[in-house]
Amino acid sequence: MYKVEIEAKFAHASIEKKDNYYLVGLAEDEFDFEKYIIFQKPYKLSKNDDPNAKTNGIYIECNGDSCFNCCHEISIDNKKLRLIIQDSEIAIDLEKANLPENFIPFLKEIFGDLLQLNWK
Repeated sequence: MYKVEIEAKFAHASIEKKDNYYLVGLAEDEFDFEKYIIFQKPYKLSKNDDPNAKTNGIYIECNGDSCFNCCHEISIDNKKLRLIIQDSEIAIDLEKANLPENFIPFLKEIFGDLLQLNWK
């Protein structure tokens, strides 16, 4: 299994109303970064989307690589965010990141029941 590790110092969460999606991102730095991850999901599904599918409409981009509906597991606690995507594990250290107030609620909107929340 391929493993990616990121030490996040910047976090972002927003609703992009014009483009119809939730956006959550983490990076080494707000402006100067090589390692990053972003999650997007439409807040209004299209008529072709299955509203019962766990990964429906989830776009993930990590360090330039991207995939759609590919996350098998995601968990978060107050120190780490961990994802299993296809044959890769992505581990993001959150200890130095100042998470915005809407970070966890928007992750829940994107990942729904797939998100395992172990927040203390």
